[in-house]
Amino acid sequence: MAENNCFRIFKNGFMLQFSFNFVKLTPMTDNDSAQEDELLALGSIFDEGIVTIDQTAKEKNSLRSGCLTISPDIPNPPLKLICKYLKQSAETISENSENHITENVSYLPPICLRFILPQNYPSSGPPQYTLTSIWLDRLRLSLIANKLDSVWEEHQGQEILYTWVQIIKEDVLEFLNLDSEVSIRQADFIENSSAENLDQRVMQDIGRFSDILPAIQDYDNARQKEVFENTPFPCDICFSEKYGKNCVKFKGCGHIYCDSCLKSYFDVHIKDGNMKSLVCPEPGCESQALPFQIKNLVSEEDFKRYESILLQTTLDTMSDVMYCPRKFCQSPVLIEEDETMGMCAVCHYSFCTYCKLAYHGVEPCKLKLKKLTVICEQYQNGDDSIRKELEGKYGAKVLRETMENIESERWVAANSKPCPDCGAAIEKQSGCNKMTCYKCKCYFCWLCVHRLSKANPYTHFNTFNSKCYNKLFDGVDVDEEFMDVMYW
Repeated sequence: MAENNCFRIFKNGFMLQFSFNFVKLTPMTDNDSAQEDELLALGSIFDEGIVTIDQTAKEKNSLRSGCLTISPDIPNPPLKLICKYLKQSAETISENSENHITENVSYLPPICLRFILPQNYPSSGPPQYTLTSIWLDRLRLSLIANKLDSVWEEHQGQEILYTWVQIIKEDVLEFLNLDSEVSIRQADFIENSSAENLDQRVMQDIGRFSDILPAIQDYDNARQKEVFENTPFPCDICFSEKYGKNCVKFKGCGHIYCDSCLKSYFDVHIKDGNMKSLVCPEPGCESQALPFQIKNLVSEEDFKRYESILLQTTLDTMSDVMYCPRKFCQSPVLIEEDETMGMCAVCHYSFCTYCKLAYHGVEPCKLKLKKLTVICEQYQNGDDSIRKELEGKYGAKVLRETMENIESERWVAANSKPCPDCGAAIEKQSGCNKMTCYKCKCYFCWLCVHRLSKANPYTHFNTFNSKCYNKLFDGVDVDEEFMDVMYW
């Protein structure tokens, strides 16, 4: 505050007038200093995301204010969370008219405490505040507000914000009897939304009840990811320790390996076409790697190969999927149950699901299986008149395609054997008589087509009573040096 003082001096018959402005300097009060120290302490103790101070208050010479974003601690995670929705047809609110959805969460969204520090705080007056939450109804928030007020009454004259933070963070679940199970009822949100006896400083901070569970799940997933990325884990492959942001965690089993080791692991199996082998490297574990985990590690070219082979393998195991009979197409076709017609969506060819020829409606298949070989041999060995007659009866294109299919089936029958597990045709080009199915990875004996033990497939050839005893290399053309090494 400035005061204007004027002095008049008479000298040598002249009047000299001087004017001075005196400013009264008021020192910072004890309350002001305590508030400043408390906010500085909160900012140094907690992360920036928890404590937010309004920095413009000092510039505008207004009251200090800010926000405390406090996520309650869960003593023994995960915590059981039950959301109880009212049925659409329910006319009255009752337990019998609710649908329950149960989830397990490790982190709950924060409770926001927005505060303003009055000039008489902390000497005589408490902070002014509001409480908001997306998962607590107004009744529970009012109970928390009453608890904070009672704590202030006990500690009046002392800085209270840190104590309030600790209460919300460590004690609020036990105080609300939610430490073992959190039950959120839509009926409570409806009944407590406008009750007169509720604290006017509390507010439920979400528009629709149906948005509460997704909001909790999103927050829980984000926090779990954040904690995982900033925690070091040992890799059981290279035995080095790396942070979670440089690791992959398998969803089914929870085993963790570093990115560099898994990249090499994925690259080898994708190159070999073993899509079913992209599982957790832990011995005996069969948790599949998720597509996005594979995509984040391998090259774009390898991921396209992975998708292509995975799709092909999946289609081969589906009983309601066939391939278009046209060799230039071979696109997968979905066949409806009890239907005898297939329609290719790519080349628009309609075919019979039995004979794979052009669809012929209710008429029987023109070429019976027993006559296929005879007719094709007549067509192949006959003169022009016989060929012309057969072409007129069955169609030249049908006969040519049938001959190609028969030759293909003959070659497969002569050069392959069926897998005893999935029936896939397996060709043996080289190596010993212990075979591995390319489709289902089943081990079997090439000589007797017997399924072998997955743990030790060579027991079949080492057992004295086995009919394939000592025949691991039977029929294999190997040099003497290789045999000596193998027997050794």
